[in-house]
Amino acid sequence: MNKDQQVETESGKGSTYGQGGSKRMNRHSFREWKKWQVIVGVISILLLVGIIWSIPRFQDKAFELDGHKYRLAEEKDGERIYRSFPRDRPVIRVKGEEAGERYQVSIGKVQVSIDFEYEAEHGKVYQVTDSVGTRKVKVPLYGGWIEVEQPDGTFFPEFVTTMQTTGLGEVNKIEGGFLYPADVLIRIVDPARQEKDGQPGYYVIGFLLLAVSFLSWRFRDFFFYLKYAANVESPEPTDFYITSTKISAIIIAIVGAGLLFFGIVSVV
Repeated sequence: MNKDQQVETESGKGSTYGQGGSKRMNRHSFREWKKWQVIVGVISILLLVGIIWSIPRFQDKAFELDGHKYRLAEEKDGERIYRSFPRDRPVIRVKGEEAGERYQVSIGKVQVSIDFEYEAEHGKVYQVTDSVGTRKVKVPLYGGWIEVEQPDGTFFPEFVTTMQTTGLGEVNKIEGGFLYPADVLIRIVDPARQEKDGQPGYYVIGFLLLAVSFLSWRFRDFFFYLKYAANVESPEPTDFYITSTKISAIIIAIVGAGLLFFGIVSVV
């Protein structure tokens, strides 16, 4: 074998080895790409199932007590039963008497009675009796803050009456037992004052961000030409532009998926 043949043979070997290495790299990249496709597909399916499960729950009425959300679990024999998640929280039972002018509320083992007293200007006054004592509260007819009677006989919004409650929905443990916020007690007995559950706005923003992410990834060249064609003759996107556009689309997609997740969690 002469030198020219030897060089050609060695060159051929190098070319063969190079092609083999390139094939291995391509197979590795393909496996990585398929793995990410599977991950994204599984996340998408889980989000879709969660969204389908959560949408009907946006119509449910709910209220919060001591940092836990309660929903109507069942209604039978004139009694409404509310439960929270997790199930270790006290069960709330409400029974109305005398055409809605008297309510008996049990929060676990705590008994509370709410009795209608009289019609006041722009509201109704109820007497709330529990293990701590008796207080009068004024409920506005058309929404607004619940007012609690003060020692001087005037009514003042409960949310600034720190002696009555530590905050909306929070239970204040005082001498003699637990003092439940009047605002929450009225919500318990009056479903009309309860709010619809969940935050559907998360879905709107989340889907918009996913749409923006998809368009940015799928039609990045189109948006590039649309942006620069009027000012630059025959513009061509750089590698940096393509890479940064892909990264931006991924970040936007992650934020959009996160908002969808928070929308699902908002009804849990």
